[in-house]
Amino acid sequence: MEVIREWAGKDRLFQLRTGEVLDLEQGCDAGIGVIYARLIAGQFWARDVMNALRLGLIGGGMDKLQAKALVDAHFGRIPMIESAALAAEIVIAVMTGVEPSEGSDEGEPADRLLFSDLGQISRVFNLSPVDLRQMPFADLLNLMRGYSAAGAAGRAPSEAEFEDMLAAYYAKEDAK
Repeated sequence: MEVIREWAGKDRLFQLRTGEVLDLEQGCDAGIGVIYARLIAGQFWARDVMNALRLGLIGGGMDKLQAKALVDAHFGRIPMIESAALAAEIVIAVMTGVEPSEGSDEGEPADRLLFSDLGQISRVFNLSPVDLRQMPFADLLNLMRGYSAAGAAGRAPSEAEFEDMLAAYYAKEDAK
């Protein structure tokens, strides 16, 4: 999910794809859920805010060096609460872009997604690590859910089955 907001003097595009989420977790020494909770509760660290802004700019298409320079130059000039509110909005866009698993509405635990399956998923779907890092986080989770639902011995759908899946998906999207 993208966020377009005015920051540092002009409208900017912010987006956290899978790679940026992983980098954010590493840079903040916490999982995305903890970072989300800290930002929402106002218990954030400055590095939560700075990293979310910098990585959001990178995910939005800005060069890494430009993004770092922009955050370094403007972070102290903009009130912390304004930057924190934007950082929270960027992280919320990632968190709300992920649909709950089936069964989670009924209080049942959702099937676990094993990140150890990523290597196999990469081979099955012919995706490089770069492709996975650039993928929106919600799409990665949905890909993993589909892979897990099919099981390791799952077969690829036929062309007709795939067309039916697409038709069902678009019907669901149009109903929204």
